[in-house]
Amino acid sequence: MRPRLVFLSLVLAALVGWLAYPSLTGIYRLEPWDRALGLVSRPVPATERTVDVLFIGNSFTSSHAMPAMLVNLASTDPANPVRLRVWTVTRGGASLADHRASGKAAKVLAARSFDYVVLNQQSFWAYRPDWVSETSQDVAYWAELIRRNGAQPVLYETWSDGVGSSVYAAGGVLQNVTPAMCQTKITEETADLARAQSMSVVAVGQRFSRAQDALSQDLFAADRHHPSVSGAYLSAASFYRFFTGQSAAQSTYRPPGLTEADARRLAEIASQ
Repeated sequence: MRPRLVFLSLVLAALVGWLAYPSLTGIYRLEPWDRALGLVSRPVPATERTVDVLFIGNSFTSSHAMPAMLVNLASTDPANPVRLRVWTVTRGGASLADHRASGKAAKVLAARSFDYVVLNQQSFWAYRPDWVSETSQDVAYWAELIRRNGAQPVLYETWSDGVGSSVYAAGGVLQNVTPAMCQTKITEETADLARAQSMSVVAVGQRFSRAQDALSQDLFAADRHHPSVSGAYLSAASFYRFFTGQSAAQSTYRPPGLTEADARRLAEIASQ
């Protein structure tokens, strides 16, 4: 091969590698899309084992690239014993039934061995008996498939919309309901599902409720539905605690726009 072609091939290979793994320090840009090659934290002095995780969900998973925040936390905590390798199959507004119909998540699950698979159901599923029934069927399907592939299923307990969301207004789907009432319903229905399927729960929604009065920054985006950077960080810190047993407070990673004080307080809440 000619020297020029060799050089161009090396440049192209380096560019592809940079796009997949943007930094040798294991810190990823917060880009909210699925990455075929996954997200991999770098080893730290305390690394003892590797944990492979698949997230199946929607924008409550992908907003502000929460899984990338999770991996960034793992890369910057010198006491972290776990090297995380994380894959995602997400689509805005998707339910677990949608993921079941598309077949993409099932193909990813079958293509490699995972230790955990996190299930993120569509918003509002807990508020109507027919939606609860449909979700129960879908979770049962996914739990069986996940276990058949050698992984442990995990439920992602999400949060209620914040004060000011249009869902609470006249004519909204939750008219005359408060955020606290909604969160209680989400928490109860998620716990019932977890008991029925013998699954673990990462209780992000309950942590959202506890964090509301403890921060100088809002956990919600302008629509009062999706998370802000702070809300996504709280989710990442909660999953970090679950997968590693560590507090995110020990990590030096901070996403842009989050103060040191708020990050520490969120990490403390995520560890409770």
